[in-house]
Amino acid sequence: MNRAEKRRLQKQAAKTVSRGNIPQAFNEAVKLHQAGDIAGADKLYARVLEIDPDHVDALSNRGLTLVSLGRFEDAIPCIEKAISITPNAADLNFNLGTALDELWRYDDATKAYQRCIELAPDYAPAHYNLAGLMMSASRPLDAVKHYRDAISAYPGYVEAHFGLGVAFQDAGEFEEAVKSYRQTIIYEPNHAGAHANMGFSLKELGQFEGAHEAYSKAMALNPDNSKILSTMCDVYLASGEPATGLKLCDAFLESHSGDVSAMAFKAAALNELGDNEGLRTVHDFDQLVRPQIIEVPEGFKDLDSFNAALVEHVLNHPTLVEAPASYSTMNGRHTSELFVGELGPMATFEQVIRRAEAAYRRDVPIDPTQSWLAQRPNKTKLNCWSVVMNSQGHQLSHIHPSGWLSGVYYPRLPDVINEDDPNHEGWIEFGRTTDNYSGKKDPDVRMYKPREGLMVLFPSYFYHRTIPFHSDQLRFSIAFDICPAD
Repeated sequence: MNRAEKRRLQKQAAKTVSRGNIPQAFNEAVKLHQAGDIAGADKLYARVLEIDPDHVDALSNRGLTLVSLGRFEDAIPCIEKAISITPNAADLNFNLGTALDELWRYDDATKAYQRCIELAPDYAPAHYNLAGLMMSASRPLDAVKHYRDAISAYPGYVEAHFGLGVAFQDAGEFEEAVKSYRQTIIYEPNHAGAHANMGFSLKELGQFEGAHEAYSKAMALNPDNSKILSTMCDVYLASGEPATGLKLCDAFLESHSGDVSAMAFKAAALNELGDNEGLRTVHDFDQLVRPQIIEVPEGFKDLDSFNAALVEHVLNHPTLVEAPASYSTMNGRHTSELFVGELGPMATFEQVIRRAEAAYRRDVPIDPTQSWLAQRPNKTKLNCWSVVMNSQGHQLSHIHPSGWLSGVYYPRLPDVINEDDPNHEGWIEFGRTTDNYSGKKDPDVRMYKPREGLMVLFPSYFYHRTIPFHSDQLRFSIAFDICPAD
């Protein structure tokens, strides 16, 4: 359906509503919904509900359109009202679980999915989503049960077979994981993820030849996937052949200049080879990591007032919840995207980031001899989130695969973070890749002491982590990725 036909449907539907023909208006909304005009359908469902607030199908369908539009908070009351009218509708409980899931309200989502299963024991998607919640809670063996229930209800459920393999893999049961991945491939021979994950599990079992074969199939299916490439190269680290892995990585970088995952592996391989000179070109901390105290933003009398506004905004943000177990944050809370909804001081913070990006581009020159420095995106977009850590909070070593340039800003820190601490509690460390790859040599690392008002910019391929700290005070950081937009 083209744009003109959609507009015609919208006008026709509006006239129908104005005449008070609710059944016909609802049908027109469904047509828009089915045609992919989610926003148009949502508006029409809303108008139907203005006239008939208890129209259960309109409530249900509007809940779906709001979920599709990312308006999860708005979707929940619609779906809950529909459930109050028809409490035994399994699909409504499933839809409620989906909206709650998106808001990280995992306990409530679990109850909704469980209620769906009580009403319809063979509701395979509910078992599948419930298994996903178990995975987020680091309970892979509990996830196994629900993946198996989903498969029992629908034997051809490809993603449930794949999820079952991931659950076994996370539980360290690699032989069972391989069986599940093989089953996935029976149903979907070109499932690149199943081939790649089977390669990982075979590597963990010491079956390097089989791992190479599985990864080769995955790369043939998805030759531009740098995550598959880097994990395939890691097999060579595990088997004591880092030079071979580095050669494959360099070949990939020739056609994928500056790729974040490939650059991260290259650093690990150079470290394992003991090529300190080569490693310095990739991990040039002095040139590529840029810490600086920001200037006082316009509209604020000093940095303290700006930082206080940021802290208040984060603490009151609706997405601030305990970090999911699948995240790198340990013992802390995490927001989702901060550059949506009511921005408050984040509007000013966006300007601060853009100025820092411009300075980085000016001060760090293009270098055609280094893959990441050889190119830079002409246009960029921002992703931003906050991490609020409790005592013993920390972040595991990780990279930001979707970024080009990443950064962190510290608006408030515990008093325990100080210059004289030999344990560097709460500091940020760069360069430790060995936890993520099979290399055995200790890496060259650089640590930086956070300060309130400090922003640190760094290439997104730099592995970084936070040293655990002990304090009754909270540690606030706001992280961001500057991502290619062209």
